Amino acid sequence: MPFGSLGLGLGLGGRGVGDAGNMPATFSIAAGSVDDGIKRINFSEPVTVTITGDVTVDFGDGQGELTAGTHTVSNALDYWTLKITGGTGGGTITFGKRKQVTYLHLAYLNSLVVKGDITGMKLTSLLLYSLGSSTITGDILGMELTYLQGERDPGELPATFTVTAGDGTKFVRVKVSETTTVTPAGGTSIRIGSSGEFVTTPLTLAANTNQDIYFKDAGSFSIPKRKQITFLRLYSLGLSVITGDITGMGLTSLDLYSLGSSVITGDITGMELTSLYLQNLGSSSAITGDITGMNLTSLLLSSLGSSVITGDITGMELAFLYLGNIGSSVITGDITGMELTRLYLDGIGSSLTYGTNLLNITHNFGIQLRGDTMFATAAEYARLIHDAAIATWSEAHPFRIDAGTTENCPDWDTVKSDVAMLLTKAAWTIIPSAWLTTGGGSWPTNWNEYTGE
Repeated sequence: MPFGSLGLGLGLGGRGVGDAGNMPATFSIAAGSVDDGIKRINFSEPVTVTITGDVTVDFGDGQGELTAGTHTVSNALDYWTLKITGGTGGGTITFGKRKQVTYLHLAYLNSLVVKGDITGMKLTSLLLYSLGSSTITGDILGMELTYLQGERDPGELPATFTVTAGDGTKFVRVKVSETTTVTPAGGTSIRIGSSGEFVTTPLTLAANTNQDIYFKDAGSFSIPKRKQITFLRLYSLGLSVITGDITGMGLTSLDLYSLGSSVITGDITGMELTSLYLQNLGSSSAITGDITGMNLTSLLLSSLGSSVITGDITGMELAFLYLGNIGSSVITGDITGMELTRLYLDGIGSSLTYGTNLLNITHNFGIQLRGDTMFATAAEYARLIHDAAIATWSEAHPFRIDAGTTENCPDWDTVKSDVAMLLTKAAWTIIPSAWLTTGGGSWPTNWNEYTGE
């Protein structure tokens, strides 16, 4: 399988390996890079190593820390374990010829940013994993690999939010799993909380605490690793404009609402979400993912724009379910055994079935099946009406069903008594329209709309 499919910029041929083996193997090290992760290398013969700029390297071969200049490293061990820093200006490390490099392992680089091309190397062992912002490109065609592993872990990448407009009144609410920093760059200034001075220097985020990062002026701010972020909320941003990618975050709660011109993208598949709210995202944001198997207790999807969320909610212990105008998204499942405080479904067809639920209606959404949302059988409607009738209602919230089934009601006397009880609790609107049509069902024709009278 080509490495290109794993986002590592490598492939099985097609780049013209040619005589690249005789070219120098040069790795650039970004300014400010701090020694991090696993870095191993070996050679088929002693090699000449040339270092430029502020880069320092220690091969662990007894020479100590090497700085700018030319040095020789032997091939005496199975591999050398490197320590590398980039200094204030960065620089390069160049090995004599690519074909001399036989072993390369790079993993968990994070704070160390390395870029290089491995085309023409004679590798027998290659590992590239969780490279952070580092980029390794090239072709592995013709290598005699006995070990090969490559994967980019987006959770190890920085969580960078780019600001193109911000007046200091809007914020990103985050929770991180461990004490860490948020660093502004490029002109953006930030503060933690609604008071205090805006600064252009790093600020500390406390662990396991919801904190608001207020931002102003164009630029960006970053949290070192996406996987550290367990809660993210961007709410009603107005004229402030911010962009970011959530792929790889360790979110248990995600709340994106009315983003305006801001654009948040990413994949939520594999996150351990318990709460997912996506509403009024606009046409440019694109959150994708499969919620099957998540332990959601709250799910709100509405006006998703280009986002596509799919999945099966069967077995979830939802207390809040709201699905409306979800476009290409498809949510399926059985609404059974949930302790719902609100149920709102709009225009989602017949993708869900209703079993029985312990309802405790406390929200002004109440219970609503709007548009073409429908259950397949009369028994499902009858059970919903019964559950609603025996439920606790904090006040007279709406009960509305726009569409229904032409099946006859399975137990007319029970449903009539449930309706009578429900009318004392809910702000009644409409019961199944197909049951209200003369000759089309068993509802009396004068029961076509209720307002509590």
